[in-house]
Amino acid sequence: MLFAQIDAVYSALGALGYDKMPVHISETGWPSKGDGDEVGANVENARKYNGNVIKLSSKKGTPLRPEVDLNIYVFALFNENLKPGPTSERNYGLFKPDGNPVYNLGFSLSSSSSSSSSSSNPPSNDGGNNGSTGSGSAPPHPPTSSSGYLAISEATSLDRYHMLGLSLSFLLPLLMILKC
Repeated sequence: MLFAQIDAVYSALGALGYDKMPVHISETGWPSKGDGDEVGANVENARKYNGNVIKLSSKKGTPLRPEVDLNIYVFALFNENLKPGPTSERNYGLFKPDGNPVYNLGFSLSSSSSSSSSSSNPPSNDGGNNGSTGSGSAPPHPPTSSSGYLAISEATSLDRYHMLGLSLSFLLPLLMILKC
């Protein structure tokens, strides 16, 4: 569905003579929790949506423009537990404010002292309580887990993978400093 929407934008731009204009998706995501009237806001839907966005963004282009790289930024990296408004507004993050994953996307953020592999743990909908860890040096290409999702097994390798335009290896320590 996301690619269909992007291709609709490409079609509209093309009709106006802007065939070569790039399209960047500045925010896309799905809430993992919501109020009673927000029935689609749940861990399973968020895991599926964000997992598919990550999986799809690692491929080239859309059906209409397969030669054009996509720049898709996930909203948001962290849940915002102090944000006002509906419950869903506080629960778009891939991570809880304490740095733990909200749910498993098939990759982990861990130190090199861990010993298990992220590819051995399938995605779950347990609210992030079975986050996996891994070890090793930075891979030359983004590895994938058995589920097909991006697999990141060491924090130092995160310099190669960016979300929100900033390296996760920079944001996680910053969160810990601000959390005081």
